[in-house]
Amino acid sequence: MTRKLTDVETLALAKLIKEKDFKAGSKIMTPGKYKVGLTVKVEGILSKAEDTKPAAQTPGMLSLAAVATILDRCGVVGPHILKNVLETYAEAKAAGEDASEALLKDRPKARELVATIKAEFEKLPKVPRSGAVSFAGIIEPLEDAPPVGTLETAAKLAG
Repeated sequence: MTRKLTDVETLALAKLIKEKDFKAGSKIMTPGKYKVGLTVKVEGILSKAEDTKPAAQTPGMLSLAAVATILDRCGVVGPHILKNVLETYAEAKAAGEDASEALLKDRPKARELVATIKAEFEKLPKVPRSGAVSFAGIIEPLEDAPPVGTLETAAKLAG
């Protein structure tokens, strides 16, 4: 009978698989089903930091529903709103990392409003943050058999 992974083992495996590797692998895969059979050895130390002091809940980007509700409450509705929302979104996307600064450039009233909103968010109930989890270790296949689940192997199995 196969035992289930413990929470610690699950976290260790999750931390070993880097998000960029997962995304890169997902992009090169073609649609289909892939047989996977793998025995691995995982060794290392899983660490969890102390929980941090409570922090104010400050959403970095409001949801679309929240933005629409704010506009509706302010009586700012109509076909011109969609155009302005889409233009602002396009500006933010084009600015990339500097989106906030780009949007607020030459808009002192908007900059002042952001500062006021941030100050009000600081008054919201504080929410403790769970400590960061890290894993320093290795994962390595235990068998000398050809890897199963690679695109090349899947092609051979299919053909």
